[in-house]
Amino acid sequence: MTTKGGIGKWAPKLTFEERCGYYFAFLMGTPRPIIVLASGLNRGTVVRLTNRKYRAYGEVHLKLDELGQDVFRERYWTQDIRDRLAAAQLGQAPAYTEAGV
Repeated sequence: MTTKGGIGKWAPKLTFEERCGYYFAFLMGTPRPIIVLASGLNRGTVVRLTNRKYRAYGEVHLKLDELGQDVFRERYWTQDIRDRLAAAQLGQAPAYTEAGV
C-alpha cells in the first residue's frame, strides 16, 4: 500500500503496516509515551494515530473495522513492533527505521 504525505520533514515516518501495529498496541493498553519512544513519532502524531476523532489516520481505523480485531492483530501485530515496544519500555533507544521516507 502506498502512503500519502509530503517530502522532507513532512514525509511519512512509518509504513501503513507499522501505523496499524502501533495503533493495535495502543488498543492493547500500551501508553502513548511508549509508542512515541518506540516509533520515533512525536507526541502529537501518536495522539492523532490513536484517537479516532482525528481523520489524519482514518485509513488505519477503517482497516481495523474492515478486518476485525483478530485478523488485524494477526496481520499487523508483528514481532518487530513488539520488540520496539519492549525496548522502549526498558528505556533503551529502539532501532526504528524510517521506512516511509
